[in-house]
Amino acid sequence: MQSNLSNRTIYAFVHYLEKNSKSIVDYKNIILSMSCHLLSNDSEKLIGYWGIEDEISKLIIGLYDESSTSLEPQLIEISKKCLDIWDLMFEKQIGSIRMLSQKIFER
Repeated sequence: MQSNLSNRTIYAFVHYLEKNSKSIVDYKNIILSMSCHLLSNDSEKLIGYWGIEDEISKLIIGLYDESSTSLEPQLIEISKKCLDIWDLMFEKQIGSIRMLSQKIFER
């Protein structure tokens, strides 16, 4: 998921998950790898150009939602990784994560 990653690939992946997937946790390795790669310093400037911030946000939020309620150690670790990515997205002011975080703080 690190080479030739494009907006078309990400949109197709998210569309596939929305239409066909029963559990986003089944795709945890792809989601985490793709998100970390896109948030790396080398790819940071491409995110705004591609316009895929909201798609990444959807994936991370969905993965966190499914994994955070589990008591299984592997899923607890996944939810922690999602929070780390959320923090990084908030720090870099990427996508809807920033907007959602601001709304949480406004309550």
